[in-house]
Amino acid sequence: MTNLSVIEQKRQHYSRISSPREKTNGSLLLTQAHYQQCCGHNLKARERGLNPEWIRVNCYSVNSTQASLLLGYQARSGGIVIQGSNGQYQFRPDLPWADKPGKKAAKYRTALGDEYDVILPKDPENKYFWLNLTNLKQKCYSIEGRPCILITEGGFKAIAACSHHIPTVAALGVEMGLTSSKLDPQGKRYLVPSLERFARNGFGFILAFDADSYTKKPVRCALIKLGCQLARFHAPVYCLPKWSEKEGKGIDDYIQMNGIEQFRSKLLSSSKDFQQWRQEYEKDAFNQKIKPSPPQSDVIGSEIASKYRNYWIYCDSLRTWLAYGIVTPGVWTTVSEDYLAAEIDCILEEKGIIGYGTNSYIKNIIGKLKRRLYTREWQEKLSSEHEVLPGAAFLPFRNGVLEIATGTLHQHSPGFRFTWQLPRDYDLAQQDWSKIEHWLDEVT
Repeated sequence: MTNLSVIEQKRQHYSRISSPREKTNGSLLLTQAHYQQCCGHNLKARERGLNPEWIRVNCYSVNSTQASLLLGYQARSGGIVIQGSNGQYQFRPDLPWADKPGKKAAKYRTALGDEYDVILPKDPENKYFWLNLTNLKQKCYSIEGRPCILITEGGFKAIAACSHHIPTVAALGVEMGLTSSKLDPQGKRYLVPSLERFARNGFGFILAFDADSYTKKPVRCALIKLGCQLARFHAPVYCLPKWSEKEGKGIDDYIQMNGIEQFRSKLLSSSKDFQQWRQEYEKDAFNQKIKPSPPQSDVIGSEIASKYRNYWIYCDSLRTWLAYGIVTPGVWTTVSEDYLAAEIDCILEEKGIIGYGTNSYIKNIIGKLKRRLYTREWQEKLSSEHEVLPGAAFLPFRNGVLEIATGTLHQHSPGFRFTWQLPRDYDLAQQDWSKIEHWLDEVT
C-alpha cells in the first residue's frame, strides 16, 4: 500500500468521525489563536509572520480527540495540523508531551506506523504546483542553470519559503528524507517517494536545515546520508552556508527577521557544493567517541558482595534486607530494596560507572547480591551453642558486647547479629549485680 493511500484512508476515517469545519472557499479552519500564532508578526510572542493564504490551505486546528484519531495514539493536547498536497501531514501540539519520563517532548508528531514522505505545501492559487514539473522547474531557484528544490525540516519552514516563490519541501525530521530501515528486508534506506521523483526528473537540491546543523553532529550525519543518497541520482546537491542563530534558527525565522531578499542574496546565492561541505564536516560528524560499556551486572554485583559481605544480608525467613550499623553502631537494621538501590547508585558513581541506562541494571545487581549475601534464618549469637565464643552468652551495650560468663567486653562485630541493644554503656568498674540477683531471687 502506498504512502498516499494509507494517509488518505486514515484521513477519510478521521473526517467521517470528527472533521474540522470548513469555510465556503474550501480552506480548513484555524482557531483565532492558531491563526495568530501562524500569521501574527510579534516576534516576542513567537508569532511566525507567515502568509495567511498559504496557512489557510495548509493548516487546520484539531482538538485532542481529533488529533488522537489522526495520529493513531493518544494525543494529550490539541494543536495545528500541517498537511501538504501529497497527503503527508505533521501535527504540532499546543502542549508538547514526552512519551517517557526524562525524554524530551517532541515539538512535532506524525502518525504511528505510517510510511512517510516529505510535505509538499499546497499553493493556494495552483493545485498543480508540484505536479507540473515543467512549470515547477521554472519557479525553482537555479544554480548553474539547474533548478533546485530546497529541503528543510518542518512544514512551517517550507511554507515560509514557498510563499516567497522558492519551491521547498519539508522532511518530517532530519533523518526522514530517507525511508526507515525497518521497512526494508535488508535494513537499507532509500529516498522518500517525492524526493526520488524529483531526483529522477532532473532537479537539484539545496539542504536548508537549521543554523545549528553545523554544530550538532547527529544533524550533520543525517544531512550527509541524505546528500549522498540524492547524489546517487546524479542530482547536484548544495548546502546553505553557515549563519548565526541570532539571525534566526530556521529559514522561516531568518526570512521573518531579515527579509526574503537578504535570504536570497546572503544564503541562497552562497550555497556550498555538497561534496565540498561533506569533506569539511564528514570526519568530525562521524568521529564520535565510543563510550565504554558498563561492566556486566553480575560481575559488579560479585565485587560489591565481596566488599559488603559484613554489612548487608538478605534474610529469607524475614523476607527483607538488613544493614549493619547504619542507625546504631553494632546493630543490624531492616532496610528496603530502595535503600540498597540508592547505595549501589553511589557505589557505581564512585567507580565511574555511568551510562548504564534503565533501573534494570541496578535491579540485576541487587539480584546478584541477594544470591551472594543470602541467609535462610536470622540467628543472634546469644548462647554457648553458637560459634563466637563457646560456653558464653552475650549482652549488647552501646560501648560493646558483654560476655557474661567471663565479664569480658568485646567490640561490636557484625557476627553477633544483634538487632537490638541496651540503651546505655557497660561500666567495667561496676561489678555489683546485687539488684539483678535480688530481682531474680524474687521472681524464681
